[in-house]
Amino acid sequence: MAATLDTYLGRVPSLEYSTPRCAGDLLLPYKAGRVVKVTPLETLLSMPGVVHGRMNIAIGDDLPDQRASHASAGYVQIVGPSRQIVEDRMNGVLDAFELVTEELS
Repeated sequence: MAATLDTYLGRVPSLEYSTPRCAGDLLLPYKAGRVVKVTPLETLLSMPGVVHGRMNIAIGDDLPDQRASHASAGYVQIVGPSRQIVEDRMNGVLDAFELVTEELS
């Protein structure tokens, strides 16, 4: 907040960080079909470094084929003290995330 105020007042802000911190957004995998099982968002939010998230799907939803590279079941935001730790935490989320669909009739 101090840096924002300094900028507003025309001063050069002091950007001294008190702790190293990295953050990243992770799109959750998407799979076409009728959703029969999906890891609850609450489970993902309880994992180390996961600070926020949103699910775009629910059990019973019919998911069409998506060609867009940004198609996702949802997303989580993950923080940590380094890029490598954030990446490791993202891999942990991907390992824990399960989306099971059945073919649409």
